[in-house]
Amino acid sequence: MGSKTCFGSGCKQSGGVVSDLERRHGEGDRKGNPHLFLSLGIGFVVAAILVIVTSGTAASGLPFVIAAAGLLGKGLSDMRGQQRAVEPSVSAERELLSAIRANGGSITPAEAAMETSFTVREADGMLS
Repeated sequence: MGSKTCFGSGCKQSGGVVSDLERRHGEGDRKGNPHLFLSLGIGFVVAAILVIVTSGTAASGLPFVIAAAGLLGKGLSDMRGQQRAVEPSVSAERELLSAIRANGGSITPAEAAMETSFTVREADGMLS
């Protein structure tokens, strides 16, 4: 692989600049698939029930219960980690930037709400 040099808002690697979005996408690949963990966890719950019912003792299904708990916990944790706020579209950002330019370079959320289609709360969220 090539060398990696980071500066400013991007990293240069093998002749190209890696954007923040691409870098975040690469980091997300390390987590795994939460649906796979949840499916395996449910499978281990079913296996635990079958082992306990066929053997007649609860202790025989304990390893399956432990594995199921770990997989379900990991799957649920990863699933909650994937929840993100939806970023405003590019056209919304352009609308706000046009209002800022028309207002002399600075704008309050109330002024942005009057000059754009945003509410004060939406404008405040985008400006902060």
